[in-house]
Amino acid sequence: PLVSTNYSVLITDVNGCTGSVNVPVTVYGPITTETKDTLIIIGDSVLIGQDLGSNYTYVWDPVAGLSCTSCSTPYAQPLVSTTYTVTITDKEGCFTDISRYTIEVNTKVTLDVPSAFTPDGDGVNDVIFVDGWGIKQLLEFKIYNRWGQLMFETTDINSGWDGFYRGELQNIETYVYTARAISYNEGRIITKKGSFNLIR
Repeated sequence: PLVSTNYSVLITDVNGCTGSVNVPVTVYGPITTETKDTLIIIGDSVLIGQDLGSNYTYVWDPVAGLSCTSCSTPYAQPLVSTTYTVTITDKEGCFTDISRYTIEVNTKVTLDVPSAFTPDGDGVNDVIFVDGWGIKQLLEFKIYNRWGQLMFETTDINSGWDGFYRGELQNIETYVYTARAISYNEGRIITKKGSFNLIR
């Protein structure tokens, strides 16, 4: 066969008794390789590789930044520009080939907070968060009202302020924030101070 095929044969004897046998035949052919280039911001990850099925083995090099080293499609999160190679071999050892994935890493780092948010319960822009590029860990996000009273604080980059303080939605006005974070870029500490508007 030209492709993997499952053959079956039905056998009948002179007495009319029957039996069947299934015989799978696996066909290996040349491996289709890939060469791809990708650009990411430091700290981001990207899925690389191709899944040819369970009849192949995959060996990745280098292993730094990969979610797995012997699977077909790992996530790659390199901190510097890296070319990954994967050696693909069928389990019978008939064919071997190499695919290459070059990931260019942009070391841009930013710490961003929106200039306004609208906590009106409509599900759009109801919570204000710290965002940015290349952030490894948020150390501090604090929000103060015009009198310097602390309204909100967190160290969780996925947590934000919903505009409430002690169960009450706060007034339409300008609030001040401070933020500090550790970047993926050599573990530098980045800071930012600014203000935003609460709008309804």
